[in-house]
Amino acid sequence: MGRVKVGVVGLGGIFYGWGGYSGHLPAYPKLEDAEVVSLCDVNPKSVEKAAFWLKKTYEEEAKRMEEEGDKEKAETLREGAKGIRTYLDYNEMFEKEELDLVDIMTPVKFHLPVAKRALEKGINVICEKPIARNWLEAIEIVEAVEKSGKFFQYAENNIYSLSWYNLRKFLLSGIIGEPVAIFLPMAIGEPGGLTSFYWDPKISGGGSLIDMGVHGITSSWFLLGFDAKPVRVKSAEPDGIGIKMPERIVDGIYQKVKSEDEAHVLIEFERENGWTTVFIEASWSYGDSCPTSVIIGTKGSIEIGWEKMILTDPYGNRKEIPYWYPSFLHRIRFPEPGGYFGELQNIVKCIVGGIKPSCNEKIGAESLAIVDTAYLSEIKGRKPVSLEEFKKYALEIKEREGEKAFEVLVEELAKWRCCE
Repeated sequence: MGRVKVGVVGLGGIFYGWGGYSGHLPAYPKLEDAEVVSLCDVNPKSVEKAAFWLKKTYEEEAKRMEEEGDKEKAETLREGAKGIRTYLDYNEMFEKEELDLVDIMTPVKFHLPVAKRALEKGINVICEKPIARNWLEAIEIVEAVEKSGKFFQYAENNIYSLSWYNLRKFLLSGIIGEPVAIFLPMAIGEPGGLTSFYWDPKISGGGSLIDMGVHGITSSWFLLGFDAKPVRVKSAEPDGIGIKMPERIVDGIYQKVKSEDEAHVLIEFERENGWTTVFIEASWSYGDSCPTSVIIGTKGSIEIGWEKMILTDPYGNRKEIPYWYPSFLHRIRFPEPGGYFGELQNIVKCIVGGIKPSCNEKIGAESLAIVDTAYLSEIKGRKPVSLEEFKKYALEIKEREGEKAFEVLVEELAKWRCCE
């Protein structure tokens, strides 16, 4: 096949990123096997702005190619930029464009309808995290993928970043023995934007846990290997899931928030020959757990840093180990991209090569099942809850409520607030 034709739906913060080559926009001109042919958002100003910056970014990459003597690549980039089309309705875009891939970056509530429609039209999908607002919506996507026969990639950027790539290599080497525990504080001061949908569970499905926590869930699972099985979840003492800083500036107004701004969760993963416990802090109100990210094994530990890991052996000796770039990053002269380039390259290469992504719809759905099970644990007084128990509970809601089940589950899982 030729270059993969991409349509982007949702042109907010994750499209642009936050500097340092984060976000999807900086990565697209560097993808040799793909081109963005269309952009879609319900806001006309967002579409106009995104088209301007995408064309500008393509032009900057074209100039770099000329400086390196690759005039053919520069011309390809410029021609592609000229043909970018814009839409306000994704259904219209899917009807008019011959797309190979749709990149979904809408608010979470719209992940399900956009993904289902794309799959029905025979388009492969990459969808930002979380895959949906709750597990019931997620299994709808899983079923749509199976019915379509197309590829779906769950966009967890961490697993394509240098740190997690290197950590997984060392963990699989057995250098710290059997992994006993993983401790991941995922804490920031504010969510990725100050708009209201971040704080509205009816749109986002939850708060800091579904936003920050799902990063840690999928990333730690990746380290252990996706053949590991998540079994039980517990809202962790003493803080569990709650609201620490109840008044925030949202849409320019000081107001009380509805979603959690802190969550502390324990997850038990079964492996082929044992199990590992993962602790995740997911906070929009700064961290209050031990600030060090660490993997503890039977023969040592690995502390996780931004630019290096620190390996400690059984005798207390410590060694700093820098992260090494995979060869493809050297070739394109890309600084540490936070995994965004890697995740986009992965789905493009999978489409070209006919290879199912490893971080797929089932990983996205099960990661969300872990989040939802944590909410249920908080509701049950922070008692451990198995994923099977949660799924039975959710499926009973689906059978009882029918088409209303998605909204009902959102409301039911928000009842943790009654437990504060």
